[in-house]
Amino acid sequence: MPEFETLYPPAESKLIPDEQVYSDGSSDATESAISEASDNIGMLVQKDFQTSHDSRKNSQEDIMLACERAYRNKYDMPSQGELSQRNQESGDSTVWVPYTRTKVNIAVAKTYEKILNTNDNPWTISPDELTAYEKRRNEMQVQQARMSGRLMEDPNEALAKLTEFDEKAKLKSCENMEELIAEQMSKGRTFEEVGKTILQQHYLGTGVAKFEIGVKSTEKWIETEQGQWTLQQTEVPFPKVLFKSLFDLFFDPYALNVERSRYIIERHMYMRSDLTSLKEDQGFDKVKIQQLISDNPEGNHIGLDYETTIRGINEQDQNGRGSEGYYDVLEYWGAIGGDKLLTYGFDIPGLDIEPTASYNMECWVCGNVTIKLQLNPHAVQRIPYFVVPYQENTHTIYASGIAEDLFGVQDTINSVTRASIDNAAFSHAPITEINVDMLKSGEQPPDVLKPRSIFLREGGDPKEPMVRFYQPTENSQVLHNVYQMFSQIGTDVTGISSSTEESLPAANSPNMAVSMSMTQKNILQRTVVANIDNYLIKPLIEMYYNFNMQWSEREEIKCSAHITANGVTSIIAKEMRSQQLMAFAQMTMNPQDATIINRKEVLEEIASSMDREGQRFILSDREIAENQKQSGEQQKQASMAEQQGVIDQIKTENQGELQQSTQKSQADYRKQVLMEESKKQQIAMKEEVDITSQEMDLLKQLRLGQQQQQYAEMNARQAQQNNMTSSAQTQQYQERNNAQSNKNQS
Repeated sequence: MPEFETLYPPAESKLIPDEQVYSDGSSDATESAISEASDNIGMLVQKDFQTSHDSRKNSQEDIMLACERAYRNKYDMPSQGELSQRNQESGDSTVWVPYTRTKVNIAVAKTYEKILNTNDNPWTISPDELTAYEKRRNEMQVQQARMSGRLMEDPNEALAKLTEFDEKAKLKSCENMEELIAEQMSKGRTFEEVGKTILQQHYLGTGVAKFEIGVKSTEKWIETEQGQWTLQQTEVPFPKVLFKSLFDLFFDPYALNVERSRYIIERHMYMRSDLTSLKEDQGFDKVKIQQLISDNPEGNHIGLDYETTIRGINEQDQNGRGSEGYYDVLEYWGAIGGDKLLTYGFDIPGLDIEPTASYNMECWVCGNVTIKLQLNPHAVQRIPYFVVPYQENTHTIYASGIAEDLFGVQDTINSVTRASIDNAAFSHAPITEINVDMLKSGEQPPDVLKPRSIFLREGGDPKEPMVRFYQPTENSQVLHNVYQMFSQIGTDVTGISSSTEESLPAANSPNMAVSMSMTQKNILQRTVVANIDNYLIKPLIEMYYNFNMQWSEREEIKCSAHITANGVTSIIAKEMRSQQLMAFAQMTMNPQDATIINRKEVLEEIASSMDREGQRFILSDREIAENQKQSGEQQKQASMAEQQGVIDQIKTENQGELQQSTQKSQADYRKQVLMEESKKQQIAMKEEVDITSQEMDLLKQLRLGQQQQQYAEMNARQAQQNNMTSSAQTQQYQERNNAQSNKNQS
């Protein structure tokens, strides 16, 4: 890295001659210019500050304070006094519904997630095309190689290879630059400051951040020539980004943005120790600072109206004596005409100041004393503040935010909520009316009626009861409807739902992509992210890039490049791709397309478009194969179990039929035996033939043997028929299962 005191030739400015300068741009010449210049430049800064302060106070300051109160859940002083008095007199509610704060926090969380909580940086550094000089240099190298006989290939091919080599080298340099900037932003806690800026952007309408070049001390042990080790401390410049409160910034009243602003003034409130520490910084006039402290040992701070209001909003002590020992310091960045510099005696040896030109200056003023005065130290002559609007206004640098958009909605919701609470308290019990004329002498209304509202009356019809009750009307439902209506109006105005989760349309919606990309909240969110891209991310990374090009000793990071902010582009691209993939997945979810669509690849692409790692949710090929194998085995077991169940059912049915046939044969046999006995008796009676008991038994046995033989033959035939039927059904089920298995495998 270059030494801390080194030559600083700005790339785009010839305002500083070749001389020794420091990392913040100060130099011996600029320090001498301070002593030679009149403090009239400081008076000029004070004049510009007063102009900006009066302009802001008359036009924007009340809106800014109202937005601050809305986010902090505070009423203004007149409203708070009136509500407190009513609360003391009649117990009316003083509640504030944090509607605005909730909307702001949800919007900030969504914006922060879109921009910063992603896998990639919200910006890229891309190499520029080869310059004409680089192209001529490559052509000359090829020509020299050909003339010397060292070129062994076609000149055009050699030139193409040289060009490709240069392009790859530039691309690698850009990648190294991105890594270095990311490391610097991480060490400098840049994203924490950016988060504060985004928060103020959302509720005040305008967020401000500043790029500063600080000094970082490094310590390293080195060995001397005498062989001794000593600790060497080295100070090197280090970039950092700081959040700045909008209340401390005062802009050119005619400015529309930073690029069109003649100046920006930051008002610091320094303690004596802070002011003393400035003497150690390069570029500050140590003698003037010491004299300033000696002349104002108690400080010179003068509290402004907005400071008192902000302290009241944050419930801080507003005692005026608490500001003793503080100093008001104005930090001025802007253009000053050459004629005024010459008039006020600002002169740098070797720098020819033209009266008609404007010069970008950095000037620090305390009271009417100029304690630092120098040319803008940045290589690119721009004001190092980033003013980020939420919703841009056409005619002013101050933008409108969520709190301002919800002024009417917040007031209505507060009023309706207070009315609901008061109505509930008033109508929770009936109103009691007592005729005091009917009370005995010295008797008071019974305490049992308290805490109900009691009204006393005198006279009236004596036939009326002494105590009457009236139930007040309960209007909670009407008030609730009004609350819901204005809550929805707030959602429509801001495009911010009441939940941090995005509500997605149904997957089978025919116009899914249109319904997601064209909603008001997505359009508004893209506008906000685009403003952050254009007014914060891109210029911020450009400042880091220019710093490293100037101060870094790593030559492998340096090349001509340009910065691109990817916030809104990334959002639109990811949303559209996600919507198209989900629509494609829904369209191909049918049996006809299932055989030709790789469903796993589609799901992985959908997960990737949503910034989700598909490997965490989608099974690998090995896991899918194992699951399919287990599924096939389970299906085979289920098929065998089903087949065995059918066979068992057939056997059960056959056994039932066989049992029925047996029972029928036995019944027929008994019937036949009875018929034979009846017939025998009839014959015996008719022919008067005497049959002995032995002959009767022999006849029965003969008939029984014949019946058993017939029954056995019938069972044999039935069993043979059942076996044939079971074999045929088993073969049929096996053929059906084989066909199903072949279909599953295909």
